[in-house]
Amino acid sequence: MALSQLNRLRIFVNPAALILLRMAAVIGRDFDFDLLGRSAGMDDGDLIDLLDQASEAGLIRELSSSAGRYHFTHALIQHVLYEEIGPARRVVAHRQVAVALEDLCRNRPGLRAAELARHWCHSPRNEDVEKAVRYAYEAGCSALNALAPADAMRQFQFATALAHDHGVSDRVLEIDLAIGLGTAQRQAGNPAYRTTLLAAGDLAANLGDTERLVRAALANDRGWHSTSGAADAEKVAQLELALQRLPPGVVDRARVLGLLLSELAFGTTLEHRRALSEEALAIARDCADEATLVRIQNQMAFSLAVPSLVKQSLEWTADALARAQRLGDPLQLYFAAMYRATAAVRACDIVEADRCYAIAQELVRKLSLPLLQWEYTFHMSKRAQIAGDLAEAEKLAQQAAVIGAECGQPDAQMCCGVQFAAINWMRGSMGAMAPMLQAMADANPGLPTIRASLAMAYAQARRLDDAERILAEFAASNYSLPQDATWLNGMTEYAVAAVACEDRRYAQALSDILAPWSTQFSSAGGLTAEGPVALHLGALATVLGRYDDAETHLIAAAETCERHAITFYSALADLRMGQMLIARDNEGDEQAALIVLRKAAVTAKAKGFGEIENEATALLGAFATG
Repeated sequence: MALSQLNRLRIFVNPAALILLRMAAVIGRDFDFDLLGRSAGMDDGDLIDLLDQASEAGLIRELSSSAGRYHFTHALIQHVLYEEIGPARRVVAHRQVAVALEDLCRNRPGLRAAELARHWCHSPRNEDVEKAVRYAYEAGCSALNALAPADAMRQFQFATALAHDHGVSDRVLEIDLAIGLGTAQRQAGNPAYRTTLLAAGDLAANLGDTERLVRAALANDRGWHSTSGAADAEKVAQLELALQRLPPGVVDRARVLGLLLSELAFGTTLEHRRALSEEALAIARDCADEATLVRIQNQMAFSLAVPSLVKQSLEWTADALARAQRLGDPLQLYFAAMYRATAAVRACDIVEADRCYAIAQELVRKLSLPLLQWEYTFHMSKRAQIAGDLAEAEKLAQQAAVIGAECGQPDAQMCCGVQFAAINWMRGSMGAMAPMLQAMADANPGLPTIRASLAMAYAQARRLDDAERILAEFAASNYSLPQDATWLNGMTEYAVAAVACEDRRYAQALSDILAPWSTQFSSAGGLTAEGPVALHLGALATVLGRYDDAETHLIAAAETCERHAITFYSALADLRMGQMLIARDNEGDEQAALIVLRKAAVTAKAKGFGEIENEATALLGAFATG
């Protein structure tokens, strides 16, 4: 059909129309009136007459959505017309289009940079190829700004190949193209970004080009630390080299300090991380650079996520979110919302957390970036844990594992394992995961809290000797855990094991350690939720025979859980209250214990909280037979 229309044009239409359409075919399947007229050197009247003839022949049509824009009705028509042009004339035609398009753009190519690159690249002249490379680079940068990483990668790869094939590259251009490509790879979820950007940074460092060293180092950032439990030594080395070469007080120094702070989330002292954050914030404020200030506040959120700084984290995450909303940077707004949600959970403000998750959800949908999809999904698994929806939590953890693996995240498997351990603990089947947790602990020495999870698994399997052994090792370390984002969840998990073992030595030490944080919610970043600290303090107080203290803590925990529909920990609080009342055995305690234990058993049976159901049912049975 398309070819018959073209043949009809050859027979019945002015030959000038064919010449014009060949020029249009050089422009592309879509073309606009002004560019075609300038490229063909034709006045508007003659041009419209010939386009009308082609339109009547059914070869092209004018697009109703945009005045002066035309479209070949079939790709085959454009292809045949283009192929009819000889190679030499084709080069001339592309150059005519490139010159005309440059004239139209007036040195502001914008979204048309990719078109300019495509047309200039056909020229055999080196100066024209250099233009093509420059325009392809600009097109790649525009695609990055539009968060279109696939388009950006194509442009940077095209520019790199073109420069190499025609011998028009130099070291500086090579670095710029590599930084662009690495950034696009990162946005697209291609794990090659790390290698690409490290190589670009090394080349810049060897050339003494500090500006490009800094750009490469800052681009090598997935939005938080490179992997859980360890620092990326090569990335840290580049960041520290950049700091050595940057003068004091410049905004780039603040940006490098912020990223270094993020990279050092594990394996460094809290004091060192605070010093980095304070210097970075001071520079950003002195420079009145709001975008950099938001970025640094986001980078602080996980690296400084320790119980002693929860109040401050609520302040700076609120400030970061407000600033990000004003600035309109969707990536920084996403991170600000997610870090604000994490801080709110730790402060037992689930309503605020959900508000922030809703902001992030909309951005994940709009941006469609694999890295954000992975992080948001495993955070939603944690949210399902908080709600006590274990089937949903497991489904989301599995989805996150797939997304993380597909976009090459080095800790995707570990994150999934941690979430599955937490979910299975809630189900009462964590004991079967002890071998896997032992392997994870061996493979991740920078995450010693996994040993706390192993102690929980042994305790739930009633392998109390093994749980006691791990608790004894922890006591021998003077109950020492790194002051990082996993500290509180590690302590609360050890508390769970100590309660199961009913060992007063460990219960006393852990109670003393956790007491200052009784109003907080134990949550390891975006992976797991260990519940209100007050709940664990109440259980520890019961082991210690401090029943009035236990009651106070457990009532506070139950109120928090009731207020926020935290189903699993609400049922666990009821179980712990029942256990405490039985142990205290004051007047009226037996009747009160029956009430809370029945409530715990009913909730646990409905929700699949296996161990809570079994323990509550056993205690109720003891009442019946007693």
